[in-house]
Amino acid sequence: MLHLHGLAWAKGNLAFTSLRDRVLQDSDFRARTICYLEAIATQGVDESIPHDPEVNLPSMPPSAEGFESDEDFHLRLSHDSNCVARRMQAHSRNHLATCFKYRQTGSKKNASRFNMPRDLVPTSTIDEFGLIHLARNHAWINPWNPAIASCVRSNQDISWIPTISKTLSLIYYITNYATKDDVSPWQIVAKAALLKQSIEKAKVAEPPSVTDRRLRENGVNNFAIRCFNALCFNALSQDREINQSRRTLKNETGDTAPVSILDNYKWRGPYLAPLALFGYCMLVKTKNIRDVIADDMDFDLNYPRYATHVQRQARTTSQVATVIFNGQLTVFQTAEDAVPGGHPKTTAVKNDMAEVLLGLFVPWHRLTNLFRRHATKRDTCIQVWAAVTNPPAKLTYT
Repeated sequence: MLHLHGLAWAKGNLAFTSLRDRVLQDSDFRARTICYLEAIATQGVDESIPHDPEVNLPSMPPSAEGFESDEDFHLRLSHDSNCVARRMQAHSRNHLATCFKYRQTGSKKNASRFNMPRDLVPTSTIDEFGLIHLARNHAWINPWNPAIASCVRSNQDISWIPTISKTLSLIYYITNYATKDDVSPWQIVAKAALLKQSIEKAKVAEPPSVTDRRLRENGVNNFAIRCFNALCFNALSQDREINQSRRTLKNETGDTAPVSILDNYKWRGPYLAPLALFGYCMLVKTKNIRDVIADDMDFDLNYPRYATHVQRQARTTSQVATVIFNGQLTVFQTAEDAVPGGHPKTTAVKNDMAEVLLGLFVPWHRLTNLFRRHATKRDTCIQVWAAVTNPPAKLTYT
């Protein structure tokens, strides 16, 4: 879904205090200000224009026809924008989940963050504080602009920003959207197209590389899951780059630097100590201490996040997360893949894979004694993993 933000700066605009004084003291300026704002933002619909919700909107706005007068053309444009607004600008009377997205604990259940429905205002007025209240004849319509409605034919929300607080709110809103790791449909299509192109090139490549041979053999097998994995890799990489940039820009080091899931796991505390890293990633989420509930568990007392965050374990199947890996599992993977005949199971690769499996499926505090016990042997990780998966009858972890 296309989501755009725009800011129109009015040349020669006044500071809020100056503007407030003028609209309170100068009746002519007050009337011109209201007229200007009403020409830009509309908070209702023209009920006199017939509207059939079953009829689809035209994909394009009306065009001038022949010797049509400006007045007639403007009338058709007004009719068109009003139809778009009725279809696109009306807030759901039953509300949506996003209406309560940031609801504070203890607030009323029906308190929408969009303040819908809104009070009707018969005519535009300015109160004793210098605040302008534009006319509104529909309690569920978002503010809209007729020209934008006819052009984009979609939902919009237009607002006048005369104060510092509203300006700061706008800055936060836009920058918050700009850093979201959103995977859009166009990204999925583009990624699928690139993978399809790679398969087609592999079919005609002479001589074929190792990658070409693999693509020829597999074809489009697991095509959807490969698209998904590639997108997840991009999303995870983007998040990592954003965190790294933030750390660099703020010159953060040590305890003040952004934490990762590995930090959380290392300092998870005694109650979650039996969990391996893989299980921790699946079952545990961090929550701000402001949202703590009775079942939440504290981090280790020495962890920097101890005073600000808690850990919440999944209580239903729907809360269990899917663990996704990105990158190579072994530093030898590229070299090993170059060997004709497929991926060989050499000792070096097996040892690297055993190290990964130990880190994922064995609680870290148990690894110290296991490695100490096998430290004198070659390919230690293979030996430790074998001891874990095939332990002697009396083997116990300490």
